[in-house]
Amino acid sequence: MGGCDGNDGKIHGVFAFILGDDPTYHVIEGGSWLNDEPYGTIHRMASDGVISGLLEKTMPFCLSLTDNVRIDTHADNEPMQRAVTRYGFRHCGVIYVADGSPREAFQYSR
Repeated sequence: MGGCDGNDGKIHGVFAFILGDDPTYHVIEGGSWLNDEPYGTIHRMASDGVISGLLEKTMPFCLSLTDNVRIDTHADNEPMQRAVTRYGFRHCGVIYVADGSPREAFQYSR
């Protein structure tokens, strides 16, 4: 788990970064992952809106642990999709979470 604080010392964003295989990502439709190398997954990224660019602030930490990062989001979460695309993530297809609902899946690989 991680957090992002501003210059005021308060936490303004949170996320979970989990290294290793994520069973949710075993089946992907409408595309494929960039590679099958070990990866970490960003889950539950959220900001209180006080600071912007939470993804840009967290990716250096994630990339210090692995060269491959995966993330997924709802199809209607356009701000997150813009953020991941702007950072260099590539859209890889659609995955389905445990309740069967679809998520747009992205991967960053250096």
